[in-house]
Amino acid sequence: MTIAADLEVAKLGMTDAQAGVPFAAGPLELMRHALSPELLRHLTLTRAVLSMRQRPESRIIDELCAVDDLKSRSLVQAKNLAAQPALRTVKRQIRGGLAQRVAALVSAGQEPFLGDFG
Repeated sequence: MTIAADLEVAKLGMTDAQAGVPFAAGPLELMRHALSPELLRHLTLTRAVLSMRQRPESRIIDELCAVDDLKSRSLVQAKNLAAQPALRTVKRQIRGGLAQRVAALVSAGQEPFLGDFG
């Protein structure tokens, strides 16, 4: 997926504990899947809110481009992804465990966010 964001505005943080709100299980599993354990630990323990420019090594951003090139670069990337015949299957292989973990948490009632606020 190609996502466009203003790098001066886009931020990443996990400030839920500071706010007194348990982190929702589904988004937490997504964060566990997408972030390195070190970055996840850093964000959780420090309550840091980082700009994308502060942590380029996190690999959350795959490519930077000028605003004027955004549409054409996005289309190129989308076409490259679409040209891979087994992409859907490979994504399921890589992320399949993620969907299963989220479904298991919900069905087991282990969703702290819903328990407190649902």
